[in-house]
Amino acid sequence: MILLNDGISKVKAQPCYGSAVMVSWQSTYAGKRHQVYVNGKFVGVTEEASQRQLLVNVPFSEQSASTIEVFAIEAGDAEQSLKPAAEKQARAELIFTKEQFLPVGAKTDFFYDNQSGNVDYQNRLNENDIRIWQGSQEKGGFGLSKFGESDFGRDSSAAAGFGKALFGEGGFGFEGLTVRWQSKQLSAGRYKFGIKLRDEFGNESTQTVETQSLTIIPPVMPGEKLEVAQFDKDSGQIIFAID
Repeated sequence: MILLNDGISKVKAQPCYGSAVMVSWQSTYAGKRHQVYVNGKFVGVTEEASQRQLLVNVPFSEQSASTIEVFAIEAGDAEQSLKPAAEKQARAELIFTKEQFLPVGAKTDFFYDNQSGNVDYQNRLNENDIRIWQGSQEKGGFGLSKFGESDFGRDSSAAAGFGKALFGEGGFGFEGLTVRWQSKQLSAGRYKFGIKLRDEFGNESTQTVETQSLTIIPPVMPGEKLEVAQFDKDSGQIIFAID
């Protein structure tokens, strides 16, 4: 009784009506049926080994996304759930302003303490380099556009316009641009994050910026099934049960 998914790819979800979603996929597993899980819960299984799509119900929530997974399984075990419930997790989002004094080739790396209390600066969290500026044309400041061709007292043809960034967070007369970064999925707990900068030659900043301890609270998964569990006709009170 093993769930297989190494040979499953291109899983897609197409909304149909209400909470119904058509899930489709490609699979290299021949002679096996396929199970679909939503947020770690078994929601359906194919009738035939050649079937590569299934209509399932996916709960809707504006607070958290639903996770859809497809597994291949032997036909004799297809009607039972074999996947243990997944641990609820969430992400952290860090935001900081792009200061104009940072060079065009500057890059930033993110680190965390993994709930130890001390940030580990030996292993960065971001897999790829994160550039502060995408190019010199994104910066705004003296000498970065035609002198005298911008507004009075400004040389900022590339700077963010009024109402298009963070008011009061940029240099004098400018609005601030930001870098936004999301962490990987984290278990519930308290985390501290650190940020270091590098220039285009690989030189690291001697100073680091650390956050305070942030509490990660996974969002509650949306209810999938709502039923009337009890009704008191005298008081008119209805008690609902959510699956």
